[in-house]
Amino acid sequence: MLIAAAAAMTSCEKDNYTPDFEPQAVQLKTSVIAQTKVTLPDDERASLFELGDKIGVYMMKSSDKTITYPNALHTSNGTNFAMEGETLMFKSYENYDFAAYHPHTEGAPADLNDHTFAVLEQQHTKDNYNASDLMYASAAAIKPMVGAATVVPLVFEHKLSQVHVILRNAGSAPFVGPQPSISMIDAPTAVKLNVGTGAVAIQPDVANVQFLPITEYQEGISLELHYIGVIPAHKIALGKNVFVLTSGGIDYDISMKKALDMKTGFQHKFNVQIQGIDFKLDGGQILPWGEGIKISHSIEHNLGRAAKMTLDLTGANITNLADVTSAVLTINGLEFIAAKISNTANTTLALSYSQAGKWGMNLTKIVLRNSATSTLHTYDGAWDIIGNPTRPDYNETITVIEVEPTDPIDPAKTTPNKL
Repeated sequence: MLIAAAAAMTSCEKDNYTPDFEPQAVQLKTSVIAQTKVTLPDDERASLFELGDKIGVYMMKSSDKTITYPNALHTSNGTNFAMEGETLMFKSYENYDFAAYHPHTEGAPADLNDHTFAVLEQQHTKDNYNASDLMYASAAAIKPMVGAATVVPLVFEHKLSQVHVILRNAGSAPFVGPQPSISMIDAPTAVKLNVGTGAVAIQPDVANVQFLPITEYQEGISLELHYIGVIPAHKIALGKNVFVLTSGGIDYDISMKKALDMKTGFQHKFNVQIQGIDFKLDGGQILPWGEGIKISHSIEHNLGRAAKMTLDLTGANITNLADVTSAVLTINGLEFIAAKISNTANTTLALSYSQAGKWGMNLTKIVLRNSATSTLHTYDGAWDIIGNPTRPDYNETITVIEVEPTDPIDPAKTTPNKL
């Protein structure tokens, strides 16, 4: 909880601005990286926050981590996040750090490493699912621009894991009777979030967590049913009863036939096939949560024309990154040829290219090619890159989605374990 001393300190600091420095406003620019958005629309794939979403923002001096705004509530108006009746302000001409999390909770912890968060046990409604999706973003060493609002990019990452269960009848028979429900058995529900670093530590609390159905149920017609839930990443032991399927008032336990080590920020997909009162369960496919990639873009001010772009492809399942020699970037409707600078294994690709010197650019496509100029991977999107002529070190992170992501696992092509 926020202690009185911290509150007094913050209130006092708002009046103690650095002499000869006019306080400057902060403009937050938020996005969600490489993952499904926090609020769940009907298409389940959007990547923007929605009206009414709430985040907590910490602003602190980079030099000594003095907090000037603790847990400041910001609410989305559908376009961006803002405080009610107030604006974050730079109070001195020095670097500041920012940290933000979703969903906002009342009261700021005195210790940045003592923010406890728990998912809801009943995630079978969209509101409860959304309220369980812990996300985090940070930006370091941001110095205010004089005479204008300073843009602070906050790129949110999921700090838990998504579990996606696909339920099918043997022989592709449609479902009859009431819609079944799926819960994860004895799932961990709580973590401690270090607001300063974004690290999470799992807590011992466990409970059965009921998942959200994301497909419309039509009795006698539906051939497969999908359910999702948000759970702290943890290890599932061999032979553990991991799911309980409730149908017609009867509970059926479904166990794992091999161990699984869940990963933070990833989707874990399970296929369950019903065969009478028996089940077939695959071992759990680990996928990027949204199958996107991260891009860091910086403009080098050599007459305003040289630029570098770094693609973070971790989790994108690319195995031939060494074969990439160039890329075609579509920016502001024009194509630019980018040369490969380097790659690190199959996770990071650095590119360089010449651009038109504009600070506001819209990136809509990336095509990775090999030495024969054959296309290896294509990414589509619509993301703004804001170069800043007064800050040569400006970096912004955006997200793209591959045009042809990996198809969901087909149980007919697997060898699931029968209970």
